[in-house]
Amino acid sequence: MSRIHQILSKAERDGTMAGLTLPDFEVRDAEAPAHSPSTWRNEPSRPPDSEPIADAVHGVNGTAYVGRPVFGVKLNKMLVAAVEPFSAAAEQYRSLRTRIAQLDAESPRHILAVTSPTRGDGKTVTVLNLALSMAQEFDRRTLLIDADLRHARLHTLLGIPREPGLADVLIGATSIDEALVTLPGHRLQVLPAGAVHTQPAELLGSTPMRRLIEGLRRHFDRVVIDTAPAQSADTGALESCFDGALVVVRAGRTARPAIERALASIPPAKLVGMVLNDSRAGDGLSGA
Repeated sequence: MSRIHQILSKAERDGTMAGLTLPDFEVRDAEAPAHSPSTWRNEPSRPPDSEPIADAVHGVNGTAYVGRPVFGVKLNKMLVAAVEPFSAAAEQYRSLRTRIAQLDAESPRHILAVTSPTRGDGKTVTVLNLALSMAQEFDRRTLLIDADLRHARLHTLLGIPREPGLADVLIGATSIDEALVTLPGHRLQVLPAGAVHTQPAELLGSTPMRRLIEGLRRHFDRVVIDTAPAQSADTGALESCFDGALVVVRAGRTARPAIERALASIPPAKLVGMVLNDSRAGDGLSGA
């Protein structure tokens, strides 16, 4: 029996999906009109509309990125890791951070993608709270990237502008330093999605994207990427960029077939585990 099926079977025996139980959030994605992306492996690759810049990555003095500091942001109340740091919910996210760090001791994953089987599973709220928790660690530089270019929400929940951002860097409209947003009060740097682009999968699978990630890998201790749902062409195009993937599922909503398809779309060596969202009982993060 594969490790994926072991996790699913254990979930059925326990009555829950194996994962870290997170608080009962009411998460409703503000989505654009529904679309049905094809399986990414079958989608032809085309270059982006615009010519990328020759070198998308450059740090300040060659050592670090500064970005645009934004003070006084009003975080969404669901970002409990920052707005209610002493709450039980915030402690759950710190526990998730710790479990991931423990797994890193066996196989370091500096670039972590967070995805889900479907929209509405609570992925974006989870990735934001996780990144905020990681940024609270001393001497750890954390970057959060919004790579869900079709349905970007990070900027909305953080109260920051969407542009400039990732898409603008990849097409050469701006530099990474100009696109990065620094939240001084939360020790977190964010690369928002940027301008809407007609070919997000091609942008995310491009050479400039891989070059950008490799540059960021050298400057940050942890890079967390909010991706589209696991089976989308956009997430598939990012596969070569991330070291590990975390799958967020929603209790009582995410169907088992959708979970199986999501897990199967991620290379087993990169599958870190699953997080159970919107449940009050669970048994911790489970490596897959």
